[in-house]
Amino acid sequence: MAYQAKVAEKNGRTDAQAAFTAAMSDDISAKNEIAKFCELNPPDQRYARKQFIDWAAFKTLHGQKTEIIDRSKCAPMWEGEFIAWVKNVKALPEAEAQAWWKEHLSNPRIDRDHDGYKGRLQLWIPKGISKITDKSKYTESFSEQGNKPLKDPKETDIDMLKEHVLRQQHSVVDPFFYANLPASASQSVRPKMSEGDGVDVDRAGPKLVKTMEKDMKAICKTFQTATDKCEQAKSKLESFPREMLLDDLALLGLLRSLDLRVHFLQRFVDNESETTQASMVGITAADGSTTEDLTSKLSKTAQEALSTGMQDFEKMKTMGAMDIINEFQARLPFKESDTFLDEGKLRAKIDEALRLQKVEDYEALKGEWQVVSASATSVGTSMAKVAGDIAEHLDTKVREAKRQKTRNATAERAQALKAIRDQAKKAAEELKAKPKTAAVAPVFGLDPDTKKDNMEAVPVLDGADKIKSWSTPWVVKDWEHAKACLSDSALKKSLETFAAQYRKLVGEGGRHQYALQAGAVKAEVDKVLQLAMPSQDGFLDLEAEDIDGGGKFMAATWLYGFGPDMSFCNLMPNAASQIRVHVRGEVNMMMFDWHSFCEKMQVASEPFSCALALVSSLTDDKLKECKSKGVQMWEHTLVANELLYLPVGCVAVETCCSGSTEVYGIRKSFFPTGDQRIVDNYKTVLLQFGKDKRSVGAMESVSAALDRALKKQSA
Repeated sequence: MAYQAKVAEKNGRTDAQAAFTAAMSDDISAKNEIAKFCELNPPDQRYARKQFIDWAAFKTLHGQKTEIIDRSKCAPMWEGEFIAWVKNVKALPEAEAQAWWKEHLSNPRIDRDHDGYKGRLQLWIPKGISKITDKSKYTESFSEQGNKPLKDPKETDIDMLKEHVLRQQHSVVDPFFYANLPASASQSVRPKMSEGDGVDVDRAGPKLVKTMEKDMKAICKTFQTATDKCEQAKSKLESFPREMLLDDLALLGLLRSLDLRVHFLQRFVDNESETTQASMVGITAADGSTTEDLTSKLSKTAQEALSTGMQDFEKMKTMGAMDIINEFQARLPFKESDTFLDEGKLRAKIDEALRLQKVEDYEALKGEWQVVSASATSVGTSMAKVAGDIAEHLDTKVREAKRQKTRNATAERAQALKAIRDQAKKAAEELKAKPKTAAVAPVFGLDPDTKKDNMEAVPVLDGADKIKSWSTPWVVKDWEHAKACLSDSALKKSLETFAAQYRKLVGEGGRHQYALQAGAVKAEVDKVLQLAMPSQDGFLDLEAEDIDGGGKFMAATWLYGFGPDMSFCNLMPNAASQIRVHVRGEVNMMMFDWHSFCEKMQVASEPFSCALALVSSLTDDKLKECKSKGVQMWEHTLVANELLYLPVGCVAVETCCSGSTEVYGIRKSFFPTGDQRIVDNYKTVLLQFGKDKRSVGAMESVSAALDRALKKQSA
């Protein structure tokens, strides 16, 4: 730089040496001038002893040019929109419009996107095209300046010059573009304004006060906003389930940050050394449990984070603002550690602005105010952001919990569907493997009036707690426990899943069943069904009686579904008693006390299949004969929300009308004890099954257990 100043003086610049000396008079001026020099000169020795610009040229060009200017407008159109436009505007038939669209589609110069309605492909079609031909004669004069080109430059030379170009700051504010300054004007040789030129302290002071008061209002508003957001975050956290916050390290970190900023809020207001209770201390046990109870459930890492946060908070209670800044500088948004002032000191600065006498005092106060006001604003803004982060964190956990609940429900539904399909497949394979037997078609043609006149109506009880007999059927209409149970959302989903599948999987006779899988739904259903069953000592515990398959039988709870044309005539499964909670549809039912039927109709010693054929072939006259001989029979139409009990050894005739779309419910089987009629019914079935050459080993064990239970209760 000194060398270039000497060269400039030799070339007639008499002020160059003086400008260089003035620029180097203090560190700040020297720093600025060196930065400008580095911007103009590449960092290479060949440019060190000369100006970067060392040659110039003048050129004049003469010529005549013809320009064709293409001006077009493009609009995005999807295929249907383009076809309509071509037909209506361009008056082309649809076939040609289709061909034109394909041409545009295959043209790579046509822009395209998928921003159309519902992601449709759009092409940017040139809708209006015009061409303008301009002719002009011209004479252009321009000057060029620059360095002599480097011969055989190396890659390092090229990289050095590229970096230098990037370092330069060229823009439209360059002095070249100012008409009142020569292009060669240098900042270093411009005359400097003397200190105080243009500043009237007497007028500037009140104006500064106005600016400071405006800034003060903005600061107070920022802190008020931060306080409101902090309270909202605390309120949201207080009502948040504690189990969702266990081991949430991110939340503990956010609370620790918020506590630090709460201290500054208190110190900004009155600069007290004591601070109100902050978030991490007051909220950890907001659900009523003690802090120790909550801490005991945390992991070791979370306990350490919580303990550290609380210790920091207690430590800060006795510290002043500057002490906190010096201790926790890395966690605060301050650029400088001594720029935070409380509200009182900031207002004192405003009063000080009215007493200014010197320009240097005005400049110093103005600069200081900009720093301290920005510092206070940064604390309030940071506090609001942290409080917002806490609220967003909690909202995110709520959304994630909802998504997880949906995923769990979907997985449970998929598992239930798979279980139904697997069971249906297994049942189909078992049916296929069974030997073919002639189907016995139940009777549907009985006159309804004849049935009502000759069969008893199933007794209606006020509730399941009013049961007097376990040897005859009964029904509870609109059972309150059934309504409550069926309103459970999880059970609803299971029933809806079953209903969606069973009609596709109904087996022989239009019937299908599915065993409820162990889980929350089954536990709730079993709990309700227990209310309609005898006490613990009122029915057989087949598992305790060591009967093969007894445990599985005792635990099983079934969903059943009937097709619209279902017909059935047979015993209930395992000839056991059964309770049903009917959910949807109607089932017409006829029930026969089997011991009574076989004894009165004199078929007790016949095989079961022969005796059952009498029921399946009933006519009106035969039904009247059964009544006249004293056969116990009942009829009932089962509808939704009813609880129905079918006793041991009960043969049922069930039919669904063709108009029924969905007929399904829940059932459970068991063996009540303490009634001779139950024992007689079961023994009759056992005797007839033996006549049919069926395997009756397990039934004999059940019959013996019923006898023992009856004798025990009689004694």
